[in-house]
Amino acid sequence: MKTFSTLIDDSDLLAVSNEELTYREINLVPLSEAINNPDIQSHYRHWFNNPKVTKFNSHGLFPYDPTTDINEFLKDKSRLIWAIISIPSKGLVQHIGNVSLQSINLFNRSAELACVIGETKYWGNGIMTWASRCIIKHGFDTFGLNRIWSGTSALNIGMQKVFYKLGFRQEGCFREGQFIDGRFVNVLVFALLRSVYKELLLCKEWQWDGVTEDEKINEDEDEILINKMQAIRSKNNVNWMDLVGLAFKGDREKAKAIMGQIDSCDKEIGKVSRQLSQ
Repeated sequence: MKTFSTLIDDSDLLAVSNEELTYREINLVPLSEAINNPDIQSHYRHWFNNPKVTKFNSHGLFPYDPTTDINEFLKDKSRLIWAIISIPSKGLVQHIGNVSLQSINLFNRSAELACVIGETKYWGNGIMTWASRCIIKHGFDTFGLNRIWSGTSALNIGMQKVFYKLGFRQEGCFREGQFIDGRFVNVLVFALLRSVYKELLLCKEWQWDGVTEDEKINEDEDEILINKMQAIRSKNNVNWMDLVGLAFKGDREKAKAIMGQIDSCDKEIGKVSRQLSQ
């Protein structure tokens, strides 16, 4: 018998069917219940030592201590964290991810959305979109929020697609705001306003509909191309700065050579841009 409490009606459960993963439902419960209930298997304390999980966030900067008392962390009333759980046909219920509203400001009626799927075998099934939609509805309808925002690396194409599916709009960019794999990359800021959310509720498209194989393939191809463009851009930025330095020193021959490299990079960027446009 399941002894955990759910946060949403049975009609809102994410019904899934996948023989490889052997789970039949996805649901949400309070994080405190997921980590303290013996009927729920949770490896939450180890997610943030997995490079795949922390690739685009700050959790992987320093080793995470699995003995950390998460219950103390949950006493912070400026955040609401729900655990995403998988209910299998057989075996223990599994804690697979979290979705949260952070930095909740009831004066400005705003909060930051955050979501992580720590069990990587569940990636690519639309679960993050569904869970985010659930907590967004809670934020607007229960907390009375007016704005929910979030940020992600310019390299994190998957998360950007989630934002667009949820109706978020890009509001800004922190230029070179994140250091990943030896280079600085931009951080993009997205937000959803209450007025837009009310319009979305009338649209059937604003609900979980899964991710097709074609979408997964296209997403992978897009990410490869954008990462390639980012690498070329980074190299070109260095070349521009070298050129400026040489210009001040008056070394015209070396400046011409660097201009040739810049021109070559621009042509490569043009090729990648044409591929993305198609």
